[in-house]
Amino acid sequence: MPSSSDNDTVLSVLILAGGAGRRMGGRDKGLINWRGKPLIEHVLARAPNGAERLISCNRHLDDYAKYGRPIIDAPSEKAEDYPGPLAGILAGLSHCTGQNLLLLPCDSPNPPIDLYPRLARAQPPQGISYAHDGGRDQYLFALISPAAAPSLANYLAGGARSVKGWYQQEQAVAVDFSECPEYFVNFNTVADMDV
Repeated sequence: MPSSSDNDTVLSVLILAGGAGRRMGGRDKGLINWRGKPLIEHVLARAPNGAERLISCNRHLDDYAKYGRPIIDAPSEKAEDYPGPLAGILAGLSHCTGQNLLLLPCDSPNPPIDLYPRLARAQPPQGISYAHDGGRDQYLFALISPAAAPSLANYLAGGARSVKGWYQQEQAVAVDFSECPEYFVNFNTVADMDV
């Protein structure tokens, strides 16, 4: 696990809440109630203790600000040439004070409690590690070094938008979570939330 010798903040957590929610009828997924509270609250509750917490969003900033977390205004999906989640990740890397940035999507309310330590053990120096649930890559459950920010900025400036493509360029390491794929379930529609 990373040492705190050079920085009191070992870890920053970035919750990605910048989607348009098209399959949710345009509703902001992070603010939709599930089991009595908004999805964003479920994700915040699963973030590692003591981590700096950042929220990447492109609407309802006042609602997200109620959680007392720094807000990063990600580009809107309605913007021309929308850069996707990579823009939010780049903003997170530029705002984080931790030695690493842990990504968590707001529409997956039950990420594994041990996600961070397992990703940290496998992370290459100054690199990226991400989860694989045994069936598919889970690119938005990842641990990224802030040292990767210049590479991501160049990747986006070149017009590329694929998280998978950037990870391949950076030789990111997949971490096996095949014993617990249920922790990566995400909600894309209201029907998904009836679980």
